[in-house]
Amino acid sequence: MSLNCLRIAAQRVRAGSRIVQNAGNVRSYNVAVGKVTPISACYHHHSIRSSDKFQGYPLELRGAHRCYSEQCPENKYDPNCIDFRQVATYDEIVDLPNHPEVLLIDVRRPDELAGTGTIPTSINIPLDIVEEELKLAPKQFESKYGRPKPAYDSPIIFSCRSGIRAGNAAYIADTLGFTNVKNYVGSWLDYAEKNGLPQEPQENKFY
Repeated sequence: MSLNCLRIAAQRVRAGSRIVQNAGNVRSYNVAVGKVTPISACYHHHSIRSSDKFQGYPLELRGAHRCYSEQCPENKYDPNCIDFRQVATYDEIVDLPNHPEVLLIDVRRPDELAGTGTIPTSINIPLDIVEEELKLAPKQFESKYGRPKPAYDSPIIFSCRSGIRAGNAAYIADTLGFTNVKNYVGSWLDYAEKNGLPQEPQENKFY
């Protein structure tokens, strides 16, 4: 049964142009007249600005334009439906060298990585083999990837080019019993933009 899509909800609080977003219907709050009115459910989501937070959640998502629909696929990690609590932010990604307990898995193809580069601390497990690799025995996994195989409650972040394949990989991990999974929705496009790196090989287009 498909999940109801989590529509991004916002209250625009006219106090230093802060934007507060959480689950529910999208609303614009006009302090001057004390009214709450509907606004569009479409927003730019690839790049997460976490300088402003509300109850620990990012307040603005920007980047590639997407619209929320009434219904979402089964995959709760899909960029169009994901809950903020399952989104890894750019700030989390750049802080990963200080958190060796968090495993960042880049699910792009090796030829993509060769043409763009990789995020520090990440290991590469292409999407089409994520399931079988996460089923490896711990010794096999560590021997192959140089990192301990994550326990079922260990934090795992998936990334790709734009968050779509990462969402699929996160869903696979979730179905295998991993309970602390996030999707870096901005993925390589976000990281590359912020670090002046090529977003993709010129001769290829990926997703």
